[in-house]
Amino acid sequence: MFKNFFDSTPAGENAEPKKDEITSVISLEGRTYPVDVMYLDEPCEDYVETAIKTVLDIHLKEPEGDVLLFLTGRDEIERCVAEISERLGQLDPSTPKLNPLPLYAGLPVSEQMAVFQPAHEGERKVIVATNVAEASVTIDGIVYVVDSGFVKAVPAHSRTKCRCAPITLAQESNPSSSDQYPKPQHSREQAEQAEQNQGNATDSTEKQLIPPCPPPPSPKSKEQT
Repeated sequence: MFKNFFDSTPAGENAEPKKDEITSVISLEGRTYPVDVMYLDEPCEDYVETAIKTVLDIHLKEPEGDVLLFLTGRDEIERCVAEISERLGQLDPSTPKLNPLPLYAGLPVSEQMAVFQPAHEGERKVIVATNVAEASVTIDGIVYVVDSGFVKAVPAHSRTKCRCAPITLAQESNPSSSDQYPKPQHSREQAEQAEQNQGNATDSTEKQLIPPCPPPPSPKSKEQT
């Protein structure tokens, strides 16, 4: 449509027809890679502990490749990084090295940039991050992804006019498996819609509380003044 618009002859009697096309269409084909998706057979009581065990199992049993682990926030990330570091010290000294790295919004820039550095030879890195690494950044070398399935939604409350960050189930990332796996009670779209609705309710409430402005003075009153 855009190409036809720019290549079309302009309207008017004196307009000269265009001899050559001035636009071209370039198509960039993307590439997809096969992905194996695996789920837990049963729900777990502590998803952080289960995520730590999954990361260690990947490190000890799977071929080389970095790991990306999604958790909900800073507290869980720091706990996970500390637990992984502690448990690595209990393994056999001949075990390949695993370097856990945190990634969240409040982290200093120098520490955030560390996740983009390639792992040393014979070493694997695991990046423990919030969903900021889901679409905002691209990290090379990631082969395994462990998703806890939880995120921190940030709804707004019209009554208190404050925001909170409760942990809720993330949106189901594999729509094709909706028949096999139950849908979460809350999704990101639902949270955003609820926040928008609450914002609209707040705006209407404020409009009701603000009194109407007085009418402007008439020309006669201006002359008398």
